[in-house]
Amino acid sequence: MAASHYDRSNGAESGELRALSADDIAGVTSLYPLPIPPTTGPVSGTVTDAGTALPIAGASVSTDNGKSGTTAADGSYIVADVPTGSRTVTASASGHATSNQVVSVAEDITTTGVDFALAVVTEPTAVSVASVTYVTEGGNNNDKHLLITVALVNDQGDPVSGASLSISVDRDGSLFGTGSGTTGTAGTVTFSAKNAASGTYVTTVTAITAVGLTWDGLTAANSFDK
Repeated sequence: MAASHYDRSNGAESGELRALSADDIAGVTSLYPLPIPPTTGPVSGTVTDAGTALPIAGASVSTDNGKSGTTAADGSYIVADVPTGSRTVTASASGHATSNQVVSVAEDITTTGVDFALAVVTEPTAVSVASVTYVTEGGNNNDKHLLITVALVNDQGDPVSGASLSISVDRDGSLFGTGSGTTGTAGTVTFSAKNAASGTYVTTVTAITAVGLTWDGLTAANSFDK
């Protein structure tokens, strides 16, 4: 028995179903044609270490339209069904800098030679006190506030943000005070001593906690006469 298609329009009473004829069904098909699938082509190449030229296995290679692949043991890869036209291809691997390049993909033709040499990214391992600086401002009766800023950097010279640190401040050789704080995006934290009296101030960093970094235990030389 042929399947029937039903319609609630074209003259049918409200609530009444009318069977569509073969001509009706053909008309529906012509009004809603099936989408034409995009033309595609594969992209292939290799991913190697820029320093050693050795292949990188397990690297990820992706295109700007979401197609992706993974490199084999010899560093080779192929990404299938990449839509034709200008495409950005990106390669990434653990411990390496990401790289990309723009290629032209043709229909049913493999775009070969899309090779990447990824540079090794060396992760920082240490944190140190780059500087301790002082400024004065405001205050009462000529006893200005003393601002003490501590700057932290890693062993690649970059600011270390989000680090917790503690300091001890001496005035004229005696303990003046202590404090703790967290560095901001610039790698600095500033401590304020209200209406600080005159004298020679020296700051010692007593502790630093930074994720993945080890402190060398040293404080940059500093002294301030107020």
